[in-house]
Amino acid sequence: MGGLSRRATFVSREKEGAIPVLLVDAGNIFSGKALSEPSLEPTVRKAELHVKAMERMGYRAAALGEMDLYLGPERLRALDEGSGIRFLSANLTNAGGKPLFKPYLLFDTDPLKVLILGLTPVPKRLPLLESRMAGSLIKDPFETAADMVPRLRKRCDLLIVLSNLGYRGDLRLAREVDGIDIIIGGRDRKFMRKPKIAGSTLITSGYFQGRAVGKLTLSYDGPVRGWVSEEELGFLDKQADAAGERGDQGKLEDLKTRREAARQLTRYRNNMVVLDPSIPDDAHITSMIREYRGEKQ
Repeated sequence: MGGLSRRATFVSREKEGAIPVLLVDAGNIFSGKALSEPSLEPTVRKAELHVKAMERMGYRAAALGEMDLYLGPERLRALDEGSGIRFLSANLTNAGGKPLFKPYLLFDTDPLKVLILGLTPVPKRLPLLESRMAGSLIKDPFETAADMVPRLRKRCDLLIVLSNLGYRGDLRLAREVDGIDIIIGGRDRKFMRKPKIAGSTLITSGYFQGRAVGKLTLSYDGPVRGWVSEEELGFLDKQADAAGERGDQGKLEDLKTRREAARQLTRYRNNMVVLDPSIPDDAHITSMIREYRGEKQ
């Protein structure tokens, strides 16, 4: 079950701290492969369990990934409407161009407004997927973002994209579309212990089948003007201290200038938390899984 019980324990511990927590997912929640007709109903049952577990943890939004689409719009809509988690896709529409799901969500929190936009990849045109999504269109995600982000940027302090485009797609998105602060990626099995900074956009991710949780902590004190890690700032401080002890005045002044410039950027800490056996199972989620499997309590 992708470490659902351990993930619930980890999330619960994080919520005990003073920092507000926003839980999101970048898609392909329900399957990692194409779904044949006989596998649909078992997958729907598992999807219902996943959504209930994620709702209990406090997830707020999830992008719709390519593999999620194999469930079809009606099943996905039932999962969406039956929970407090919103499935997001700005570029998945009906034949008339109307979004099938919410394109974005705006969270009005103190002290900032956070907008989360979802993007779905244009899949390879496989007949099976075309039949499941008959009457639907998946518009170009890059064109969609280029159209929407400038308008949405005016409505928020922090603009986050939940992307199921893969790492290369995320890099392209950061290069081509100005105004995105953070891209949280999915799809690829890339273990991103350290985020990638592309221009003014920070790119990070979770991990395959929820085997690890991406944790990004922000120190927000005004509009994002770029990104710097707490680790990098600490390293600059150590370098400056060492230069001062050596009496290297020229190096010290250079480091002070670099450090002052870095302190004007938005600071972050990032970690990829592996959900290994050191994290105990959550009793309630474990009970839900046993019920799903038909096991005796």
